[in-house]
Amino acid sequence: MSYGDCLFMITYRISFNSVCFTRWLYAYSCSCCQSLEIWCSMRVQILPSSVSGVNMYPPRYWMPLHTNCFRTYPGLYAHIRSLHPPSDQTIEDRNETSLSLACPVPLCEEKFHGSRALCTHLIGHLTNGESFECPFRDSCESGVNFSVVQQFRSHLSIKHAGWRQDTLDCDLTRNLAPSGAASSSTGCDGGGDVDCNIEDDDGNEFHDAQDFFTEEPSITSEMFVKHLARFYLMLSAECILPERTIQTISEHMATLSELVQYWYREEIVKKLREEGLEEGRIVSILNSILPRDAFYSAHHKDVPGESLTSTHLRQKYFKSNFVNLEPQEISLDNDKEDGEVVYYVSVRKTLEFLLEDPSVKQQVLESFVREDTDEEVYRDYFDGEISKQSSKGKEELALMLFQDGFKAAKNPIGSAANESKFVSTYFVLGNLKPENRTKIDSINLAFLFKESLLRDTDYGLQKCFKPLIDDLKDLTTSGLKFNNRIVPVRVQHISGDSLGAHTIGGFIESFSGNYICRFCEITHDEFHECPFLVKPLRTKDDYNDALEELSAMRVYHKKTENRRGLKRDSPFNEIPGFHVADPRLPPCIAHDLFENGVVSCDLKLMIIYFVKEKWFTFKKLGRMIKNFNYQGQDMNNKPAPVPEAKDKKSKLKLGGHAVQNWYLLRLFPLIIESCLKDPSDKVWQLFLKLKLLVELVCSPVFKSDDLKKLEALTESYMKEREEVLPGAKVKPKYHYLTHYAQMIRLFGPLIYVWTMRFEAKHQFFKRVMRACNNFINIGLTMALRHQKWFSYLTSGVILPNGISDSTRMKPLNIHDKANLVKEIIQRSNFSQHAMEVNRVTCDGTEFRKDSYFVLGKDSAGSIDVGLCKVLAIDKGKVFLVMQKYKARFLSDYGLYQIDDEHSHGIEILSSSLLQYPNAVSVYDFKLNLCFSLKHKV
Repeated sequence: MSYGDCLFMITYRISFNSVCFTRWLYAYSCSCCQSLEIWCSMRVQILPSSVSGVNMYPPRYWMPLHTNCFRTYPGLYAHIRSLHPPSDQTIEDRNETSLSLACPVPLCEEKFHGSRALCTHLIGHLTNGESFECPFRDSCESGVNFSVVQQFRSHLSIKHAGWRQDTLDCDLTRNLAPSGAASSSTGCDGGGDVDCNIEDDDGNEFHDAQDFFTEEPSITSEMFVKHLARFYLMLSAECILPERTIQTISEHMATLSELVQYWYREEIVKKLREEGLEEGRIVSILNSILPRDAFYSAHHKDVPGESLTSTHLRQKYFKSNFVNLEPQEISLDNDKEDGEVVYYVSVRKTLEFLLEDPSVKQQVLESFVREDTDEEVYRDYFDGEISKQSSKGKEELALMLFQDGFKAAKNPIGSAANESKFVSTYFVLGNLKPENRTKIDSINLAFLFKESLLRDTDYGLQKCFKPLIDDLKDLTTSGLKFNNRIVPVRVQHISGDSLGAHTIGGFIESFSGNYICRFCEITHDEFHECPFLVKPLRTKDDYNDALEELSAMRVYHKKTENRRGLKRDSPFNEIPGFHVADPRLPPCIAHDLFENGVVSCDLKLMIIYFVKEKWFTFKKLGRMIKNFNYQGQDMNNKPAPVPEAKDKKSKLKLGGHAVQNWYLLRLFPLIIESCLKDPSDKVWQLFLKLKLLVELVCSPVFKSDDLKKLEALTESYMKEREEVLPGAKVKPKYHYLTHYAQMIRLFGPLIYVWTMRFEAKHQFFKRVMRACNNFINIGLTMALRHQKWFSYLTSGVILPNGISDSTRMKPLNIHDKANLVKEIIQRSNFSQHAMEVNRVTCDGTEFRKDSYFVLGKDSAGSIDVGLCKVLAIDKGKVFLVMQKYKARFLSDYGLYQIDDEHSHGIEILSSSLLQYPNAVSVYDFKLNLCFSLKHKV
């Protein structure tokens, strides 16, 4: 019989439903999924062959030996219960048959599923002054009558160490942990049924832990060293520790390995002497065992095997055993030693490594078979007109680029100021799901160079971006090999803030000039005369005509700067199938609305008005913002205090970053609840219209009617703004707002092309700067560290898939549920292995019990919401038992009020079927439960 892979001696064994498995360290792999038919037909009783662990450090940095690995033991536990059940018993049957432990207190007829529930119940009797004998009389001969809580607890700990495991059939007098180890170390607290009498396939009982180790472990020293090396790679790439710190850790690990080996030597010698072995035989055994200690040999050069004792040896090992895609240092001058350089990471090679990852490959293949709909609905970029017009078919790889400048150092001074300013270009694979494209792990580095090179006339845009453009031209022309065939590659768009987009597109970079828009040819005067004026979009012909006119004008006037807002051709137009005037430079709602944009300026002017009207003061508003009881996800982006309007500059700034300003707009009615004097006030009504406009713009799904509504609402807001806030200036960003309906038709929902997640990527390089603490060749240092991180990332699974995290699980019990909930669960198809949790993360989204979720909207305008009463896991999926309510719109406050007194039934929904999977944060507002939407429903 094979008991599977093991790295260390397994200290205890557990079984439930006749399935035995073992635990060690932090990560587990289910190999039975690789031979599901054999598992199901044989009804395997021994599971060590299905479990292999690989991690040498905390669960956050896990290293699977196999592609199907679980980070935690409860994760494997739930997987076994849901996908590899031993029978077809239903949850109703399980709940009825498992009530086999009765309360020993006279006149109490309660029955329980397991020992833990029973003991907890008995402690309640003790607090009420009642006494009883040990409930486990069949396996206990103490004869004590318990009347004190502490006495009963001590008895359980000493005589029945397995009572916490909720077992029904375990001999509770036996300790589940060996060598006196605490029983809680099994990690099954609140878990499944624990059976200490474990039998093999022939019915033979295992009495000793040594029975588990009749075979030699399959974890080789090479595998061990590789995982140890990945730990050091994690310290450098993920934790960004300086190399000298990592070297110190390595030296201390070497000392620990010596101590451990010395201790093992002493214990082995002691045990072998007790067994009566001769000294010569003992020495022979030691010489055959101790040199095989891979942990020791990896930290000592004088021992055969791979060595990780120095920075040089670790780097050498990384390059030969992990993905090694180092940045290219490309000189822009003939003088390669002293000239300026750029750092480029091959897009083609990065894609090749990414597509080898099973999780990425799966999502790319799923994108190839997406269904077309006849409805005019915009859910993602491929629903936009640009994608439809330029697409070469469903089976293609779409690239989304982003470029931006950033300061690597926080507050550089003197000559270091210019040295710390860089321009970076990232890209993400458009075939990934929208929720995965926004994850930092999915964003890849392509280019990095000093910002000063763009302004230098000797280099400029054309020369700096040439390596990237050449690579993209090759990709779009020859395609990329994927899944044993050549797949076409297309550059979808290049996102960035307005300044960066104008630079890439060849447009003027001053927004106080005559032409302010890259989408149309509106002039500065036309915009100020009619802020909501929308002119026809530029075309490629318009772009090329302007270039020809500019070239002709410069023949006679060399200092001519631009023509119709265009000052040079974009080098990115050389990419086949791509032109910046298609357009391919989408707007960014984060910069146009929230960061020194429409919301930032107008909300600040409205707050100034409310202060003048004595609604509150700036200090009081700051206190209300600080002391507000934020809930759920709102706690991660608390709004910043609003600075007083002391000068012209502070009059037009809220003070927070983009997301903070967005959340301030959303939560403003809730924050100032006690100070809201007159909902009919004209400025307050303008605020509500702005809030509604932002909710519409930020929507992840649009229909054609929504776009018409957006156009009308934008024009209405701009007109009302002129009346309510007379004299308030308008920026070019107000004009970009008028193009949003057109841009959604072209690019799909704009929330998926905003730049916030890309800009979050800058934080990695800033952390590198802080860790390095010097400016010597910092560009190369940042690029190398990033590619180390890429190497670390590709050594595991890049994208989360399925259930990745959860709180303590317990069997789904219908007897402690309300009647309506109990009935709906009984009518469901839950198996007997369904588990109940309070929190779980599935496909990267966190779900919590007692949270509210938006389910949809009815024809009357009310929103359907669901309160998660039960959060269950069954057959590898997450299910939410929802109590449904209606929420009506409070037009005076821009909020939705939940009618929690009238339920509209109970429904069980799979997490994958939720249209809006993110929970809404609910607040008490005027004695009612209310919430504020992030986007329209």
